[in-house]
Amino acid sequence: MKQGIIVPIDELQAFGRRVRSIREHLHLQQNEFAAGLEFSEGYLCQIEKGKANPTYEFFYKLVSTYNASMDYLFYGKGELFFKRRMDVEDNEAIRDTIDTNDDLLWFLENSELFRMKIMIEAKRFLYDSEENIRKDIQHERKKRKKEEKQE
Repeated sequence: MKQGIIVPIDELQAFGRRVRSIREHLHLQQNEFAAGLEFSEGYLCQIEKGKANPTYEFFYKLVSTYNASMDYLFYGKGELFFKRRMDVEDNEAIRDTIDTNDDLLWFLENSELFRMKIMIEAKRFLYDSEENIRKDIQHERKKRKKEEKQE
């Protein structure tokens, strides 16, 4: 059995209503919505009624498949869906588009360009820091040798 998120019953019912509102906003029947999430219609029905704890996988698929906002799902705040621009190409435009952790995660998942830019920046950081890292390692080694000689 997959591990669910334990949610108090009153919050579980509110969560279920928010899931249903997302489904209805998309004009999908329960069976269509559940199929898109790769869950059974019965499980979705139980979630919408607030009678089942959603699994982590359910949250992941709901956000990744239907672009649902985690803020809306958890807190009932903000928009139902993320507003995304897939055509973002320059670093400044990407920075302007990322306002929350959800935004960052979405870009990491959905934008090959963004992932490449992150990797380039990580490589640049490591390359630029390499000399300092080597100096720190040498310093620590000398320090340990000196301590060992004193013992």
